[in-house]
Amino acid sequence: MKPSPPVIDDETLLLRFNQREPEAFGTVYSRLYERTVTYADRLYTATEIEGEDAVSKIFCDLWQNRSKCFESLEQILAYILIALHNDYKDRLKHLRHKEIYQNYVKRDRELFETTLIESEVFSYLHNILSLLPADCALIMRRFFGGFSTEEIAQELGKSKQTVYNRKHEALKLLKAKISEFDYMLIILLLGQSAKIIS
Repeated sequence: MKPSPPVIDDETLLLRFNQREPEAFGTVYSRLYERTVTYADRLYTATEIEGEDAVSKIFCDLWQNRSKCFESLEQILAYILIALHNDYKDRLKHLRHKEIYQNYVKRDRELFETTLIESEVFSYLHNILSLLPADCALIMRRFFGGFSTEEIAQELGKSKQTVYNRKHEALKLLKAKISEFDYMLIILLLGQSAKIIS
């Protein structure tokens, strides 16, 4: 049967802990383990961090910081709990910054993609409209800009019937000059009445 290690008093244990003797350090870790891990588990509930990992990290940091000495085991416990709390706050801050950054990148990417799509659509429509006589192209631009027949007629000083006729003339010309797919796309864009071209 293996003999049990000798029991040492708290004062000696503390002295050896402050000198970072491995056995004393391990004993203190064992004594404070349950209380510190229970606290860390509650603290880190909303994160992916395990309480045990957080406590181990604090003890590892403490092992490396040999200049840090304590006057009692309670002081070590208080230090660990405060360090856990500070570590938790730092992690939250990092997560917030990470989330803000990710949101910024996402928003920036979406803006770039939207701008790129709008630019491609604008270029596509410009090429299509260049196939039309000037008066038809002008009216079609207004339709793509989301204006109604009445608004276009009022702006250009023409009758609604003239605007309507020019639109149908433009569509007839386009149907003869572009692919069926492109023609269907034009019809779709007209139906959306989005402000693609101002």
